[in-house]
Amino acid sequence: MTTVTLNPADKSAGVTLSGGNLSAVNTATNTRGAVRSTKYRDRANGGFYYFEFTCSTVGHTGVLSTGIFLGLAKSTFALTSFGGASSFSFQEYANIVNNNDTTFGTALGVSAPIAGDVVGFAVDLTLGTVIVSVNGVNSTFDAGPLPAGAWSPIASVYFLNDAVSANFGGSAFAYLPDGYVGWEYDPRTPHNPTKQPASQRPYHFIRN
Repeated sequence: MTTVTLNPADKSAGVTLSGGNLSAVNTATNTRGAVRSTKYRDRANGGFYYFEFTCSTVGHTGVLSTGIFLGLAKSTFALTSFGGASSFSFQEYANIVNNNDTTFGTALGVSAPIAGDVVGFAVDLTLGTVIVSVNGVNSTFDAGPLPAGAWSPIASVYFLNDAVSANFGGSAFAYLPDGYVGWEYDPRTPHNPTKQPASQRPYHFIRN
């Protein structure tokens, strides 16, 4: 059962949700819009979490500010903004990584995603590191640690019909890395063992 979705109460007017609030499409022409998830996680609590966005439709034309960007954002981040403070973003057109208003440059080791590609985010809240992957291939670019505070996954779109779908762990991931659990994982609720192998689940103890 999916417990975390994109948030219909925390989105731009031009972004339309469907598919159980896991798919987002831009219904506004050449207008920046975004949607956060229903789940924030605070760096102070640590943990290793993962989520994926699949790029359903990508309409970039080679202008940096018009691409889709995917990543994390705080509640203070303006949904009409393109990267910037209170966000960590992977900009799909030019592979630009931006962490809290500092552009770190090209995400080395991955290609700019196109329609059908899966962009993954492996988030280590203990150290504040984020590993971005495209179709299971990790970027080798170090964008520095996330600032303190609570963060939510975010998807931002620009062109008419730009579309993405999200997976926070309600279904099997395409490229779950070792040691991580889904963004929606809650140890207080029954856990579906088909989503993560035993070696990847937290608090895995063996009794003598």
